[in-house]
This record gives sequence, structure tokens and C-alpha cells, in this order.
Amino acid sequence: MTKLFELFLQNSFTGIIFILVILIIRQLTKNFSKRYVTVLWILLLAELLFTPLVTGPFHTIRNVAILNFNDGVYDSSESLGQNQINYNNSDTYKQIEGVNSTGNSNLSLARKIQENRIDKDNLTENNITSSNNDSSIPTEKHRLAEYLSFVWLSGIIVFTVYFLIQYIKLRHMLKGAIKVDNNIWETSACDIPFVMPGIPSKIYIPVGLEGRQREDILTHEREHIRHFDPWIKCLATIALTVHWFNPFVWIAFSLMGKDIEMYCDERVLRGKGLNEKKQYSQTILDFSKKANGLPLAIGFAKNNTENRIKHILCSKKPHRIMNIVLVAVILACGVLFLTAGKKYAENTYNENKLNGTQRENNISDTEKTPASGKESASDNNAADDSKAENEAVTENQNSYTEEEEFWDEKLIVGTTFEPDPNLKKRILDAPDYASDWGSFHPVFEGNMTENINLIGKTQHFLLYGTSNTESMIVKTPDNRYISAKVPYTSHYMFQPLVNEMDYDRDGENELAIIIYVKHGTGCSIKTLFMVDKANDGKWYMYQLLENEYLPQLEAKFDTVYTEDSIKLLLDGKHVGLTKPMDNEFRNSSVNYKFHAGMQIQIHFVEDRIELNADLLGYSDTFFSGEFTGHRINADIAYLGEGKWELKNFRYRDINMDLVIEDALTMYFTGRTEELNQYYMADGFHLKEIRKKSNDASVLNISYPVDNMDSGKVEAHATVRLDSSSSLINVTVSMKLTDSLNGTWKIVGIDVSGL
Repeated sequence: MTKLFELFLQNSFTGIIFILVILIIRQLTKNFSKRYVTVLWILLLAELLFTPLVTGPFHTIRNVAILNFNDGVYDSSESLGQNQINYNNSDTYKQIEGVNSTGNSNLSLARKIQENRIDKDNLTENNITSSNNDSSIPTEKHRLAEYLSFVWLSGIIVFTVYFLIQYIKLRHMLKGAIKVDNNIWETSACDIPFVMPGIPSKIYIPVGLEGRQREDILTHEREHIRHFDPWIKCLATIALTVHWFNPFVWIAFSLMGKDIEMYCDERVLRGKGLNEKKQYSQTILDFSKKANGLPLAIGFAKNNTENRIKHILCSKKPHRIMNIVLVAVILACGVLFLTAGKKYAENTYNENKLNGTQRENNISDTEKTPASGKESASDNNAADDSKAENEAVTENQNSYTEEEEFWDEKLIVGTTFEPDPNLKKRILDAPDYASDWGSFHPVFEGNMTENINLIGKTQHFLLYGTSNTESMIVKTPDNRYISAKVPYTSHYMFQPLVNEMDYDRDGENELAIIIYVKHGTGCSIKTLFMVDKANDGKWYMYQLLENEYLPQLEAKFDTVYTEDSIKLLLDGKHVGLTKPMDNEFRNSSVNYKFHAGMQIQIHFVEDRIELNADLLGYSDTFFSGEFTGHRINADIAYLGEGKWELKNFRYRDINMDLVIEDALTMYFTGRTEELNQYYMADGFHLKEIRKKSNDASVLNISYPVDNMDSGKVEAHATVRLDSSSSLINVTVSMKLTDSLNGTWKIVGIDVSGL
């Protein structure tokens, strides 16, 4: 109940902003048709009663609202660097524009990072307090939330009972009504006509209503039914009941009823002359002194007579341009108030599920699972030898929450199993999409796990995936099989990357697999797996966990304040561009720090595996994270039996790297005109290369990183053309053209080795 209360509290907060926007638009369009504002009222009902209808590629008002009402949750949650939340994006996010051949994310994605994160030092302190003191602040806030949710529920019960009593009274009052037409009833119990919602809805009119007046009223009420106005009012009543504590909702309820009536008047009088409008206005005046008082009914008479008549006689049709503007405003409101970024749902539910102490326990359990390669292997053998592909439930569950351990929380995600003859036949007969990924389309019909597809292969390993994309099977060099219930692709259909090599130098090759399924708004994380043979002779699939590499990354860098700037330190040395800090920034952005974890790219580079971590700046005001341009690169060393180590840490400026990679690719493949247009500094121009290549791979980029504030950098890159065995060394002269945005342009390229 507490979670439901918090959800509707967030909806109510967002609703206040939406109502204020509607009131402004309502005032600006008071002489225009009520069609536009009526649509906005309907959108408001959807916002008040439902969670975001669509998950979008960027943060909206919904994401802002959660920060204001969920302080208690954030106080007791732990740093994102230590969380093992499943960021698998099952909704539609279209911000990720692609990945180049070396696995780097597109620049436009990196610039659109919009994720909720809190200063990790404060969060760590809160976690310690939560675990050591049962009477800590998060507990008190939780009790307060429970108390408020009880008050909220009591209010809902009271108003529900009130409206039910009103409905019962109305039904009792209409017992003597006489049916005079299809859905028209006459009654002497009411002095005003109205529509009672139902299937079908019924029109009730006073006895003795005749002539033109009767025709106007019936036309009006039928128009209500045709546009589902009675049901809209029922939804409004439900919203009022749920948000009874919000005075803005009461105001909206009243104004919406008036606008619906005026819009209905418009529809009735569409194409009518002035005399007919005057006669219709007279009918309204005749019923103006009769109060409605029917909470669940749509009545003809309202205490809004003067405004209705003025609108009938004075309203005008907006010009075409104004009509386009109003439609655009409605669409913008729909996007801002009915959609949210991916993390809205995760923050609303995942962050509320576990407090900081419980999350810490879960992670501790996860870390205990792979304590040693042999013991972990033997623990998993019994279950996997029977039918490993159908058993993905984790052994370690939190005893309090009884939460399932997801694939991205486990070190060992796959073990050796013996497929039954039917499954083995399907594996052997699987269609080969490893070399033709573009034609791969999973079959989402019938029993989805029945279809097996070959999705990756090396010299001695074969990687298969099920047609529902939720599990993998690996065939090893000794013709054994490993099953792992891990998604190998998302709806963006990125192909898993595979590479075979003796990574741990034990004399036997391993299979490294990179998948890209954890992506969304502000989140772009690749995951690395290693298929390795243990000492017991069985094969296992190990995962590089976030709580394995993030502490190694974060131990390497730090944030340092000077009098007027913020600097990044790597191994104690100042690197990259300095971030200026004026008085306004200093006063508004408290505890600004750089963090890693939301932008992690892993890719194969020749005989090594490289990890790129793009850093984001967070503070007490930058909740969503600020793109900084800082990147930390490291080589991933696999030590065997699920053990990993990061080596050769180095700093990179992501803006400079992406310019160099794209520019050199264009240069060697003959797209010089495009290179000159987008990547060259003003006044500099490159001539077209004599011999064009079909493919260019930038393998390594290096440059001095301790004096980048000078605005001039000479970078060195190693390039391989058309899979040639020889490498080309390139010197790229760079110039900082926009220090505020960290924009680098090229002023010269010098090639040696051609």
C-alpha cells in the first residue's frame, strides 16, 4: 500500500504542474474552441490515474517529480556503482544510434545522458547508518509513509462511500421513470435533463418537455453520449476520489465539467445560424436556476450559464497556424506528462523494494556464490546436468525479500549440461545467422524456446540462441554444451561479439562473449562473459560483474576543487579539460563529483579486451548526471576460474577520441569532403587521399593528457587498413574550438607507413 501511495503521490505532484499548464492554456484560448482544452483535461485524467503510458528516450516531468517525493528512498539506497539492478531495456528506446566497429557508443547518446544518481559518499554513510541503527532516519520516513498511506486510503474509502450513496439515491429517485424512446426516459423526480452513464447510457428528461426546447436538449445529451462524456466524468470522479487530498484536482474537476459542456454546445451548434444560437441560449437560461447536484451524471443545466452563452455567441475558430500551434502544444503535453525515461519505472519500483541494508545483503549473497571456482562449479553441476536450460532460479535469495537473483547478479551464469536427443538434433540443425545477422528474425510464435539459431562462431566454439532471445547455448571444442539463461540481444538486435583466445594462459582457449542488452535513457552498458574449462573438466560461463570492475575504476580517479574550477585526477595527476566553476555554479551545485558506471563499453581490440568508462558529473542539483567528456580506459585481464583484473588505466577525452576515429575512417575510405565539412577547424582543409581503402580500423589512440587546457593536442593513432598485416601510424593535430562544450576539431593529419 505504501508503494501505491508513493506512486499516486508522484502522479499528483505531476498533476499539479499539468493543471497549471492547462489553466494557462485555457486562459489564452478562452475565445477559441474548447476542443483543445478538453483533450488536455482527458490527458490529465490519464496522468492522474496511470503510470507513464510510454517509456521514452529522455527524461520528462515524470522523472523530475520522483526526485521531489522520494527523498526517503534515495536516502536509504546505495550507490549506483554497487547496485546490481537489471538495466535490461524491454521497452522502446530509440536514442541508441549504433555502435562502431570497435564497440564505442555514439556521441549523440553520450550527450543525452539523463539518469538519476546520488552522491555515493552520502549514500554509503546512509547505508552504514541503516545497518547499524534500527531507529535511523529511513525507518522513520518509512513509518511516516505508512501513516500517510493509511490516511490516504481512509479518504478514498470515505469519498467512495459518499459517491455510492449519491448514486443509490439517484437510482432510487428514478424508479418511476417511463421509457419514451430508445434510450430516453421521462421522470417527474428531476427538473433538469441529464445522462446517466451505463451500457447503454440513458437520457432522463423532465415530464412535459416539448417543442424546440426538447429537441435542443435531446441533441445536446446525445452529443454527450456520442463523445463518451458520461464515462469521462466517471473517470474524473475516480481521479477525484484517489487524489482527494489535492486541491488542484478539485479545481480541475470543476473546470473540466464546464469545458465539456461548452464543447458539447459547440458540437450541437456547428453550422447553425445566429437565430438558432440565440434560441439554444434561451434554453440554457430556462434551466440556469436549477442546480444539477448529480455527481455521476452529465446534466444540461450548470452554474456556468453566463460563460456558456458568451462562448456560444462570441467564440471563434482559430486560424490554421494557431490550430497547428495548439495541436503541437497538446502533443508536447502528452509527451511531457504521460511518458517518462526508462529509469522512472526502475526508481519507482526497484528503489522502493529494497532499502539500503537489504540491497547490501543481496549483494553479499551474490559475492558468496562464486567463492571458489571448483566449489561453485560443483554446487551448480547437479541442477545443470539434468536440464540446465530450464533452471535459472538462483540459489541465493534474500531471506527477507525472497527476491530472485537475476543473471546480471551472478558470477556463474552457465554450466555444462547434457542435452536430450531432441534438443541436440535442433542444435545440430540450427540455421546459421552468425555470418548473416542482418537476416536474423526471432520467431515469436508458439513455444519460443523450440527454435535454436546459430548466432556466433569462432574456430572451435559455436554460440547458439533461443528464438525468444532469453538464453544461450555454447558448444565447446570437446563437443560438450553449456546452457546459460542470459539474453543475448535486445529489440535493437545487436549481435553478440565473440572471440576465442587463451586469455588466462593455461594452454587452453576460452570463448569471450560481449552482449549489449543493458541500454536505455542514460544507460549504455555492455557485459562480458568468459566460457572457461574448470579443473574438474566441466565448462562454465563466468560474468564480469559490476561490483568487480567498478571499485577498481573508482579507486583510480578523484574529483578536486580549486578556487574557480573542478579537476579530474587519475592516479593523483590532473588529466583532461578543467571544468570552470563560476559563483552561480558554486552556490547551486554542492558535492559535485565524477562517477563511473552508467556508460560502460567493452570491445575486442586485436589480442586484448578493452573497457571504456565514460564519467558523469553528479551533485545535489545534477541528479540526472552531466556529460563531462572524461573517459577512463583499461584492459580487462582474465585470470581464470571467473577472476578478473583491470590493467593499464589511461585517460581519454571522449569528444576527441570520437572525432579522431570518425575522421580517420572517413579519410582512409575516401570521404574527405564529409571530413572537411564536419571535423576540420575553420581555415583548414585536407586533400583527398590517393588510394582509398574499403575498411579502416582505428586500433589505438594516444595523446598527452596533462595539459589539454592549452587547447592544442598532438594525437597519435594506429590504423589497420583492409585487414592488412601492417599498421599505419597517423599523427592528428587537434584544436579546442569550444571550451564550454569540449569541442575538438582537426587542424592537420600526417600519415606515415603508406
